[in-house]
Amino acid sequence: MPRAAPVLTGRDVAEADVLVDVEHALTRMMRQATRPAFYRALMAAAGTALDRAEYGVMLRIAESAPVRLTDLADVLGVDISTVSRQVRELERNGLVERSGDPDDQRARRLRLTSEGQSVLTRVRAARQENMRRLLAGWSREDQIRLARLVGRLADEMEAVTP
Repeated sequence: MPRAAPVLTGRDVAEADVLVDVEHALTRMMRQATRPAFYRALMAAAGTALDRAEYGVMLRIAESAPVRLTDLADVLGVDISTVSRQVRELERNGLVERSGDPDDQRARRLRLTSEGQSVLTRVRAARQENMRRLLAGWSREDQIRLARLVGRLADEMEAVTP
């Protein structure tokens, strides 16, 4: 038997509207941030042609280096064959290298090459410059508030998502 819709008080309606507005604003922001044209413009500003997957792999390697391929696949939440193909392409382009694992002679660990680190630095600089332009008309206080609140939201998302 379907449940009856709850009766909302004026305060509940106002809170619900705020949550709808937040969800809508975040959806719009994510839609814009993930547009292919937006990504291509960032990569062009950084002077590279990395695709999204390669950029994500490089970020995770930089955060965890040296890292085993199996651990990288786990962190990315993808199959090892998928990340293996991506890593091979990054190796072919001189952005990632493998080295021995002192704990296991059979295993190899991944890390960025100096060129890979340079590419990642340029992409981060392009992203930061883009953010600088987007927030140029905002007060310093609003920029600080945005950073704090988005960081808080990210923390909450991490806490509820294993």
